[in-house]
Amino acid sequence: MSNMFYPQLRICVLECASWLHLSHVYAQLNVDKESQEYLTIANHKGLCLNLKLPYLVKSSPKIFQAKMDQILLKVEKCVCKQDDILIGGNDWRESLKILVGQVTQIQLICI
Repeated sequence: MSNMFYPQLRICVLECASWLHLSHVYAQLNVDKESQEYLTIANHKGLCLNLKLPYLVKSSPKIFQAKMDQILLKVEKCVCKQDDILIGGNDWRESLKILVGQVTQIQLICI
């Protein structure tokens, strides 16, 4: 499988917490059909529609944060700030169990 469809994961396991960094995840979030016309770019070849959330739109971070909050709503001991996810646990086993479940969920959602 191509690495284009999944965010690159950088994992740092602490004593009772794990940190998950999603690289280039903005570029993988789809834009609604209604919003695509507002994100159209004119260039020398014609008009280009943005199918993914662009970086230079002012509301992109807020839209992305809302999407991540929605994804992580049911996950306990998990906090998200933009493309960083902090996962805690009472011990390293619990933290690792939540981390594996979260990575699996992200791959299934295929942000």
